[in-house]
Order: sequence, then C-alpha cells, then structure tokens
Amino acid sequence: MGAKIRNSLSLLAPLLRKEGVELRLHDTVLYNSMFRSDGQLLVNQHSYGIPAAQSPVYHYRHTDDSEMFDSYVASFEAVWARGRVRSAAD
Repeated sequence: MGAKIRNSLSLLAPLLRKEGVELRLHDTVLYNSMFRSDGQLLVNQHSYGIPAAQSPVYHYRHTDDSEMFDSYVASFEAVWARGRVRSAAD
C-alpha cells in the first residue's frame, strides 16, 4: 500500500503547483473511494479480496432528498477535516 501511495503522490505532484488544488493525507481506514464533482458522486465499494477495479461503483446525484449522497459527502468532509495538507514542497 505504501508504494501505491508514494506513486500517487508522485503523479499528483505537478497538480499541487496549480492554484486551487489541495491534497490532504490522513490515516483513517476507508472502505470506499469517492469521486465528487458538480453534484455527482461515484462511490467505489472496497471488499476484501476483490481489486478496486473489479468492485462495484455506485453513482449518486445531489437532490433535495438525496440521503445517500449527503451521507457520503458528510463522511468525506469529516475525513478531509482531519487530513493534513500536502504541498508541492513536501
């Protein structure tokens, strides 16, 4: 896992020099990956023994009664708040 994280940080390093881009590191155990943009949310569920690329991905949209979307976003924001900022100089 450490090698995957280091590789991701290396690949993302050029983006950290761009205005408005922020990356945070955390030590929280996560059970899914979330990708959010413009009221859309993709959630990749992680299951033991199944590679992420073969795991299910759920698509949620923000609406006035989007309970699942709101729950996942609240989870993301809690982890984001605990994370430490990683800069291009790190």
